[in-house]
Amino acid sequence: MENDDYQPLLRRRRNSNLRWTESQVLEFLELVLDLVKDVPESLEKPTAQKFYAKEMESGGATLELAY
Repeated sequence: MENDDYQPLLRRRRNSNLRWTESQVLEFLELVLDLVKDVPESLEKPTAQKFYAKEMESGGATLELAY
């Protein structure tokens, strides 16, 4: 029994993608540089947004991420 009228539901984004400003990018890069300058091997490959949130929290950054 085939249904030729079937159309899959489209998923729509509620919020647009977050675009970081140039100043936010520079602030974050400075924060990461400060955190790893003494022990470079402590830097892990970023795999999730949680990594950034954790690093900013521990460094006291003022950036906010939209989840």
